Amino acid sequence: MSIMAAGYMACLDGLHWSTAGAWRRATYLSMAALLAAAWVVYFTVHNFEVFATLFTLQVVAPELISYAAATGVANEGRAPKTPPAPAAHRGWWWVGLASIVGGKALWEWERSLYRSGTCPERGDDPRFWLHPAWHVLSAFSHFSWTTYVVTSLLPLSDKAASSREKTNDAGLEPKAKAH
Repeated sequence: MSIMAAGYMACLDGLHWSTAGAWRRATYLSMAALLAAAWVVYFTVHNFEVFATLFTLQVVAPELISYAAATGVANEGRAPKTPPAPAAHRGWWWVGLASIVGGKALWEWERSLYRSGTCPERGDDPRFWLHPAWHVLSAFSHFSWTTYVVTSLLPLSDKAASSREKTNDAGLEPKAKAH
């Protein structure tokens, strides 16, 4: 799951100021360092919360960056100047967010049942299906977010690429030359 989530950031390469220009290297190196450090800690101390926290950060960062990239939020004076995506396509982002939040709530409920030793043992109890429901909702969140990226961001990437050609290495638009 963590490797798949690392791919979410790769989908955003060059589509937001944090994944383009001078910030690109810092963003991707930071995420890779976080991933490596968390894996080392997780495999050393065998604490599942480390994995869960890492996965949460790996989902939240691309979610927020992708929303900002498609809406033009936080792109003032920075490249790429990605034009806002049509609002109709942004619905997939909200569906994905609702799916992952709802799934996480069910997962937390299931974990609390486990910790208290009250997990249902029969399939006729709806709580028996909380963990599978988490997987279904997280998979649907993946589908929704991927659909959002494909319909909202990738069509804009050509426009962003042409904008990047007009910027300097720092990802900032060059100042107008005085005549």
